[in-house]
Amino acid sequence: LWTNPQSGDEILVFQHRMAFPNRVDVVAWNMTKGELLWQHDDIEPHGNSSTQQVFLHDNKAYFQGQNTLWCFAMEDGEILWYDQYLNPIRSFMNGNVVYGELEDKIFVNADGDYFVAYYPNTGQKFYTKTGVGLSGAKMSYHNGILYYNTIFETGAKLVAMRAATGELLWEERSNLNYHSQFSGPVAIDPERGVLYASDRY
Repeated sequence: LWTNPQSGDEILVFQHRMAFPNRVDVVAWNMTKGELLWQHDDIEPHGNSSTQQVFLHDNKAYFQGQNTLWCFAMEDGEILWYDQYLNPIRSFMNGNVVYGELEDKIFVNADGDYFVAYYPNTGQKFYTKTGVGLSGAKMSYHNGILYYNTIFETGAKLVAMRAATGELLWEERSNLNYHSQFSGPVAIDPERGVLYASDRY
């Protein structure tokens, strides 16, 4: 949900995703006026997309397709930039986007153990990383650190990464139970400096 800073209208931006036929539309609906603001039909060339929410920042919408990232202007739906990246393992469903305020970068965990940091206004890559773990749930950003849970086939981990460099600071695995593995999003309490994560046990 985005509020237009000029008009005050509330705009809902979402994807319309179909399996038969394979198709992805991106839609912005003016909830205040009850009318369509803008729409991009069948935008994703691979016909698939991340199931995470469209990410909004600085009057822009960031949408992950299959190995792609789109940046739209929320006012009129103009495509500001687009990137297609290689994805060596998997190609859709779980990737997600967050913004790092200290770095002024957009960070994408690209559902394929492929991590990208972008300049938000141009789409130019700041860095790319592999081998840092695919996140199956939304990442959290706090004070220059990205926190997320990986879903490696060999066992999930809770990971902390330095956003400015992509350096892995630490990893934690649960040994409480054979079946336990970290999953879901990571919650941060900034006032107490406490991190919360679930290991399914």
